[in-house]
Amino acid sequence: MAVQVQPHLFMFFCSLSFIQTLYYPPVQLPKWKILIICLLLISVDVGMEVGFVLWLRPLYSKGKHWPDLIFGIIASVLLALGLIPPYFELFKRQGEVVGINFIFLSIDSLGAYLSIVSVILGNMDTMGIILYAIVAALELGIFVSHFIWCCRFKWFGNAANKMDCDMESDNSNISTNSGKLVNDNDTCEEIIEDHALHGANFGPTEFEKNENESFNKKKKQFNITDIELSTI
Repeated sequence: MAVQVQPHLFMFFCSLSFIQTLYYPPVQLPKWKILIICLLLISVDVGMEVGFVLWLRPLYSKGKHWPDLIFGIIASVLLALGLIPPYFELFKRQGEVVGINFIFLSIDSLGAYLSIVSVILGNMDTMGIILYAIVAALELGIFVSHFIWCCRFKWFGNAANKMDCDMESDNSNISTNSGKLVNDNDTCEEIIEDHALHGANFGPTEFEKNENESFNKKKKQFNITDIELSTI
């Protein structure tokens, strides 16, 4: 019974999250459009569930279990595809997890482990075990990725170099003392190594120096303009 209620609750909370993405910026659709989308979403979900139950229940009662296997495979593939995109963000940020609530992730992972136990103690459904194992493994990978990032940059690594590297990447069009332009695709290690090789000062003082020079140039221009106006 609990395994049957779980997907309905999951779909309900996913629908609430989807509605919020439509209501708030950057999408921010009108309320009547959101209402139409919600009605269409509910109609499709209820229609598919009722239709498949009425169609497949007689087959299942006759001993034909192949539809159950197909739905299990489709569910496993869709869940895996839904949890793969965060790994692209982890790759871009060198393993740092941003925008994911670890409390929610912990509760969801705990639910996956408990579901595996319930399936093992219940009907021993192989596809159910595979389904929840995929979720547990991919979410565990997110935890491990952030743990490794903390070990490298926050706890045992040089946090100052990581912070300076982020500042350098944000100013990709500003040249360094070595004459090389910082590229967005350069990693922290490459930027730090390049600065160390050319003996450049790596830190915010370099940008402060550039700002002071530009301010002095503007100040001189204003002084020249004042002199010209006074002579006229």
